Amino acid sequence: MFRKIISHSLVYALAPQIPRVVSIALLPLLTAYLTPFDYGVSATVSAYSGIFSGIKDLGITVLLVNAFYHNKKNWKLKWRILYGYLLAWAPVLFTLCFVLLWMVVPAEAASNRLLICLLTTLPFLLFDHTILVGFRYYHIVIRKPKYIAMASIVSGFVTLSLNYYIIVILKKGYLGWMWATLGGTFVSFLFYIYPVIKLKLKPIFYLNVDYFKRNMRVSLPMIPHTYSAYLLNASDRMVMDVLKVNINKIGIYNLANNFGNYFEILGNAAGMGVGPFVTDLIDKKSEDAETRLRRIIFAFQVLFLAGTFLAALWMKEIFSLLISNPELQTGYWMAIIIVMGYVYRPMYWGCVNRLLYFGKTSRLWRISFIGGALSLIANFIFIPIWGFEVAVYSTYIALLYVGFSGYFLTDYRQVARKNYYPLRWLVVIISATIVVFVLKDVFWGVKVAATVGTVAALIISLKILLKKHE
Repeated sequence: MFRKIISHSLVYALAPQIPRVVSIALLPLLTAYLTPFDYGVSATVSAYSGIFSGIKDLGITVLLVNAFYHNKKNWKLKWRILYGYLLAWAPVLFTLCFVLLWMVVPAEAASNRLLICLLTTLPFLLFDHTILVGFRYYHIVIRKPKYIAMASIVSGFVTLSLNYYIIVILKKGYLGWMWATLGGTFVSFLFYIYPVIKLKLKPIFYLNVDYFKRNMRVSLPMIPHTYSAYLLNASDRMVMDVLKVNINKIGIYNLANNFGNYFEILGNAAGMGVGPFVTDLIDKKSEDAETRLRRIIFAFQVLFLAGTFLAALWMKEIFSLLISNPELQTGYWMAIIIVMGYVYRPMYWGCVNRLLYFGKTSRLWRISFIGGALSLIANFIFIPIWGFEVAVYSTYIALLYVGFSGYFLTDYRQVARKNYYPLRWLVVIISATIVVFVLKDVFWGVKVAATVGTVAALIISLKILLKKHE
């Protein structure tokens, strides 16, 4: 089973990253045609459109998953009803986002206001609901990670090609990202509409109020939880815009934060691979399954810790190699701290997947939403005092809060079967962050030695965990 988990996780995590790896390789070329202003406009628009990310699916994702696991005979009927809810919600979501963007598009980009609003909001109206249903079918019903990976790779290369053409050839700056995102989303839609048509998952607009309320009692508590991604990843740029931080500084911070986003995407993809197997082991309700589950979580935690440490260790050299604009290169130190914040993901799986399985969604906001809200409040208070760089530290602290606070919830303790030692892992992660930050500017020979030591520690740790697993 462990090998199967690893293989699925690698497919989810690595295959979709192929276009991203190519896009990183193209950064020296792309950044020659981009400025901090372009990054700043893109960051601002993304920050405000991201406000709607938490309500995009009304928390219905958890209903799709639970409908399959808890009622495998009639799951299609419930999925069709849930699909109807999503389609009915889409025009409302589109309108709300469009109106907000119309009001907040930066004055420097006012000439493109209508185009920016349409490019950003059309996926809400036309594509996202179908992508969600089709993706979950391949993810949890028939478990075809290779199909999901293929969809990600193809849509990723379409996005990348459009980025190159519009930014480098047409020289349209930030608009290149927006056109490319719309094009890539359309390609994803084409992949995921297939099972909807094949299985005749036509939406049902079921108007029973009591049935709707019962579903929303489970799904709506997921909205604050889902909002954590926005609060942690984009709200800081919204705060900077509100506080009138120079748009070029926002752009520098946005580029640094993008490197953290790469690890977030990697973590989410790996979580997709691990998720079904974690749920299967929890579903077994046996001592052996719980022991195997903890070893799996610990193995991934070691992998994430080593991977982020090595990336952060060489971040200065990575920026020098990939970023052509000298002004943008100055943000490398911020990327180090943000990247180290994303070490938390495997421990997060161990807690949150258990809460979701047992339907304990009403307290999830205490994990994710509070973490994001703390970051938001800290940014409003401290950026005017100490500058925009404060967002780096508030994001790091909030990420670790999201990763570990769930282990101290009463709801989690009621369903926990094994001790995951969250405080010990937290100390290890913070210590690793301090070490790598101290080493950020040292002679490259020292970094090589640290790299060798990290790889050796990783190999030894995995051998111990895998041996125990066997």
